[in-house]
Amino acid sequence: MTTDVKRWLWLVPVLGLAGHLAGDEPAKIVEQSQSEAEAVNYARPFEPPTRPALLPLPPGAVEPAGWLRDWCLAARDGFTGHMDEVDDDFKRAWAPDHQMTGERLLWYKGAWPYEGGGYWFDGLARLGYALHDEALIAQAKRRLDAVADPMNTDGLLFLWWLDRNQPADRAAVTAALDGWPLWACGLLGRAMTGFYAGSGDKHILEALEKAYSADPDCLRSITGNMSNLWPAYDTFCWTGNRNIAAALDAMLKREDAALLPSLARYRQPPDLNPGTTVDNAHVVEFIESTTPWAVGYLWTGDRRYLQAAVGWHDLLERVAMQPHGVPVSDEWYGPSGAFRGSETCDVAGYVWSQICLLSVSGEGRMGDRAERAFFNAGPATVSRDFKTHVYFQSPNRFANLSPDFPHGPRGGGGAYQQKHSPLCCTAALNRIVPWYVTHMWMATGDNGLAATCYGPCKVTALVANAVPIKITCKTDYPFNETIELSVQPAREAAFPLDFRIPGWCVAPVLDVNGAAVAVERNARGFVRIHRTWKPGDTVRLHLPMTASVQIGRDAAQGAPYDGAHRAIRVTIPEEHSTRGVPYASVSYGPLLFALPIPDTADANTPDPSARWQFALDVQEPNLTVERAAVPGPWNWPLAAPLKLQANAVEIAWNPDPKSPRLPLLPVATRTSPERLTLVPYGCTKFRISMFPVTAEPEVRPSAIRRILFLGNSITLHGPKADIGWTGNWGMAASSEDKDYVHLVTSALAEHTGSRPQIMVGNIADFERNYATYDVDLNMQDAFAFDPDLVILAIGENVPALETEEAKAQFKAGVMSILRCALAKRRPMVVVRSCFWANAAKDEVLGQACSEAGGIFVNAGPLGQDAANRAHSERSFTHAGVAGHPGDKGMKALADAIVQAIVDRQSEDR
Repeated sequence: MTTDVKRWLWLVPVLGLAGHLAGDEPAKIVEQSQSEAEAVNYARPFEPPTRPALLPLPPGAVEPAGWLRDWCLAARDGFTGHMDEVDDDFKRAWAPDHQMTGERLLWYKGAWPYEGGGYWFDGLARLGYALHDEALIAQAKRRLDAVADPMNTDGLLFLWWLDRNQPADRAAVTAALDGWPLWACGLLGRAMTGFYAGSGDKHILEALEKAYSADPDCLRSITGNMSNLWPAYDTFCWTGNRNIAAALDAMLKREDAALLPSLARYRQPPDLNPGTTVDNAHVVEFIESTTPWAVGYLWTGDRRYLQAAVGWHDLLERVAMQPHGVPVSDEWYGPSGAFRGSETCDVAGYVWSQICLLSVSGEGRMGDRAERAFFNAGPATVSRDFKTHVYFQSPNRFANLSPDFPHGPRGGGGAYQQKHSPLCCTAALNRIVPWYVTHMWMATGDNGLAATCYGPCKVTALVANAVPIKITCKTDYPFNETIELSVQPAREAAFPLDFRIPGWCVAPVLDVNGAAVAVERNARGFVRIHRTWKPGDTVRLHLPMTASVQIGRDAAQGAPYDGAHRAIRVTIPEEHSTRGVPYASVSYGPLLFALPIPDTADANTPDPSARWQFALDVQEPNLTVERAAVPGPWNWPLAAPLKLQANAVEIAWNPDPKSPRLPLLPVATRTSPERLTLVPYGCTKFRISMFPVTAEPEVRPSAIRRILFLGNSITLHGPKADIGWTGNWGMAASSEDKDYVHLVTSALAEHTGSRPQIMVGNIADFERNYATYDVDLNMQDAFAFDPDLVILAIGENVPALETEEAKAQFKAGVMSILRCALAKRRPMVVVRSCFWANAAKDEVLGQACSEAGGIFVNAGPLGQDAANRAHSERSFTHAGVAGHPGDKGMKALADAIVQAIVDRQSEDR
């Protein structure tokens, strides 16, 4: 055997030993016999009985090729290999002379380089091993040795200059934002475990053991975070140190001492039912506080830990996922939005989290998520030369310094710069590429290999009974659909190869040596080929992609922001939620596509002549695909090798760069569609990827089968003895069949040949509280009725609109009603002015109706005719009731509405 293969017999990955998903047997400290260790490739000498489903290979086992290697080289020659030149804080990162104490342990008073160093060193080491670049590896070793050399058992984790036995040192660490410096230690711990897995450097392992074995309460006492849980677990699996086991037991097996609420809340799975409402969180905190609970499953065998980790990430996906594959995180999560940001720290963190959960759970959908984030949000974080980056990215970006974001560098966070303050994103971006590359292949517990994420690469590993193997993956994926593999075991051997079949792929095709193999996707999304493999065998995996349009709703809160860090309530949307405004995105396989706005002089200068104000024709998008050869060297060019053509219509849309929004309603005014060229999102710096949408054709009067009436007492009022009203219909008709609701219904029944179903709602509460009324929540049953015709008859109860602000608020409320009415399709909309004419209110109602493409009926003249009021027909004890329309007035209202509907049909002919 070669030296490398001998080394890999004992070297192990960061996440643990592969194997079955075990049951509830408690963890024990067990040293494997030599025969047991030899039976499982990459076995560690100490393992709890519950094993992860997939085992990451040591960094360096997977080497990038093709376009992916070009990108790795750009990272090496850009940020990752030269962070010391970016800012002096990276020179200070874990340097021997950078020893913060007291209040300087606060990140903003001097301790930040501990966070930045952990992020950078993690990416630096993994990239070095992926590229087999000795200079990068030496740089990583030098920086990690600077911590390993002075490590001692009296320090506080990797803060070796502090004394855990000194109350003052412990108090200073706790006072630094609930132990923030110890969270930074966990980032360094992960960098060290990655380096050790690739190198076998015992000096690094000794440092890890000193950090996590000195204090059995070292994990549970860190009440503000869980970043140390995974490196502590890995260190135990390598060393079997009983003090580390005690620390893991204290964290994962004790319920008596409460964790901080921010951590304990994630220990149990969330309710994933639509309508579930939770407090949101800072997304770095969320990722670091949820993902590590999977270690609890590995340590205890209690599957609830894994269900919790996976469940919270499922909640994040349902509440906050952006089309580019990373949740809204600017810096807290919230509903998806075209102009909401995703922090670069969270692009790195999200890729890391999904890879971790993929390893432990074996669920292929985690690989789908990792690919979506990596191929889209990943390249959008950095410039093409990998030397400038954004702090936040947004799905739509049409101007520099736009949009504004709630936190961090605010609007400036969307600009490509050498560094941003704070420097967290400048450091974290170094993790994105190497974490993906080093986990494209993993081992299985029965000594096979699994292709978990795709791209051009070569994997060198062990299979079967420690048989060396090389697999070369020739592909331009995701820019094409086919992956060709050359399988070269050192000798003939029987073992399985597993291939993840992406959830978006409907009809995968798999050949071995040119012969078709049945693709039977298992419950976790993988297909397995178990056979005797010979040198020179080939596999061809074809993953047909289909261009598709996804429709969603932008329910995000937009600017202006006050910059405060505080939790807000967020809700898992109902299946047919009307909240937010409609948008469309376009995908092809794992790639999101965007309308590019060319960046001219640099990544912060858009072409001023570019046209980008379009709505996607979602009724007839007519998506077509154009392919070309992948250019080299690869740098995510605008001249992309894969393009889509789509139908769109130009629209009048000029969003304010300070507070941009998508159009509130689908675009009803149609011009001739144009063919737009879309490119992969990752190839753009300015773009539109969450498009406004075109409206469905309006329902014709002859097709009206369901009518929704929304109004006030004129529409519906129940009995009220104190005002002398006994009816349960529109006030003040003499009977139900003579109110305007039922007259309109009867007239349209004659027109259509069948009597429509009706739903009638009194929304006087909206009129009185329009500025704060939650239309989506309080009227959801009305819009679930899915009407063909909506008649909105309000205004009489609205307080006088004496200011422009009041007018704007009332209009916004009315538009919310119309937005909900048009959320699913395009019913006919009729808006009636006030029966008791009011110029200010009627102006607002007319404007809203016009913007929604509705029919406006002016009822003011009818109300001014005294003969149309009820007091002209009979006596009432209450003057307010008497002023309502009587039978004559109701008929006049109904006739005006029906005539307007008939006239609309004539106009459409």
